[in-house]
Amino acid sequence: MAPLSQQGASIVMATYNGARYLDEQLRSIVAQLGPDDEVIILDDGSSDRTVELLETYASFCPAITVLRNVRNLGVLGTFELLLTACSKDIIFLSDQDDIWLDQRRERMIAALSSPGYSAVLTNALILHESPTNRTFFAPGRSPATNSMWRNFFKNNFIGCCMAFKRDVLTLALPFPPTISMHDWWLGTCAVAIGKVAYISEPSLLYRRHDSNQSAAARRPWRVVMGDRAGNLRAIATLVQRVAMVRRGDGRRQEK
Repeated sequence: MAPLSQQGASIVMATYNGARYLDEQLRSIVAQLGPDDEVIILDDGSSDRTVELLETYASFCPAITVLRNVRNLGVLGTFELLLTACSKDIIFLSDQDDIWLDQRRERMIAALSSPGYSAVLTNALILHESPTNRTFFAPGRSPATNSMWRNFFKNNFIGCCMAFKRDVLTLALPFPPTISMHDWWLGTCAVAIGKVAYISEPSLLYRRHDSNQSAAARRPWRVVMGDRAGNLRAIATLVQRVAMVRRGDGRRQEK
């Protein structure tokens, strides 16, 4: 089998009314594509120029596949469908409004090439409407990438900062209905089967604005407790799935 650096990767992106920033993000991704990469984009019912822009890119970049939800599914439902559709052994999660920095793809795949690693998390520069040099993870402080329970209480798995091996999907799909967000769940599944590498050097510009799906503001405690209760039930499901895989049952057949 060819080394990971020579294998194709799947880049998956959910879009929803993202035309304002989408062009800049797509240009940054297309510039780094390998010959066997695929970019699968699923639009969740945009009413602006998002789909028109996506189809323009797909017309000159064969790696891009544009799909559309029949009805609005939200972030969780859309990413679950995206992960079901991708076919490569390395999977990158992508937001519609960030910017990939040079060599992001190569550096993250190199980190995944080390034995025993199932996922990689990278730092990011925060991009406000005005420039800033602040990073998502503070310099000199590594996130708790290999502790399931520390991420249960304070999630460090930010989707746009992640890539992972296809093996993670054996545990992650289908998504349990109680999870709070897909990135926390995917990171937790990655920890369950291997190690998660961390790259402290930023590999993307993370755009923070009022319409971010991952809000920076502190949430009400009732919402937090509800999310944790749902995530705890999901961890119970994960334990069952790990046990099934270890028994050699492979992918689970679930009702």
